Amino acid sequence: MRGEVKREILEVLKRSIVLVKLGKVGDLKKLSDEAVYEASIFQEKDSVSVAVVIYALSKIIERGEIAGNFIKKVSKNLKKCYDLLSNDDYNRYRERMNSIFGLISGFDEKFRVYVQDVLQKSMIKKGSMLYGKGISMAQAASVLNLSQWELMDYAGKVDMPSAKEGVTVDSRMKYVRGLFDL
Repeated sequence: MRGEVKREILEVLKRSIVLVKLGKVGDLKKLSDEAVYEASIFQEKDSVSVAVVIYALSKIIERGEIAGNFIKKVSKNLKKCYDLLSNDDYNRYRERMNSIFGLISGFDEKFRVYVQDVLQKSMIKKGSMLYGKGISMAQAASVLNLSQWELMDYAGKVDMPSAKEGVTVDSRMKYVRGLFDL
């Protein structure tokens, strides 16, 4: 796991532990959006899994169907994940993250839908980043196997940086290849 990914995950875990205990749905949803954004940048399994967990928890808490015992178990597991990752115990960290997946999927049958939502949002955000770097909407959508409508819907809701004047095709292609490690 890259150092920057680890730092981001640790920060998300630290904040989520507090927000879950306090039941702060709005802040948890914001953290979920940040985690999805980070997952779209890093495209690593660990960042995606944290984004899925935070997103799912925000949805569950938002509905108000949570039991105190569920929150205690999730909080305890999030804290354990934080400790394991802090100590570079990546295998046990991933095992513990999988146990959180199990808790959530056992509590909420919509868990698979949450996973798909996060992956879709991540792809759309990555496409909008490409568009913001000067790649056409059609090309960005095509590269990520999205519809232009999905990408336009998201791009229309966020403040997109405009493409810089004088940016060469070669520099744009280098940027895109870097996103996909090509």
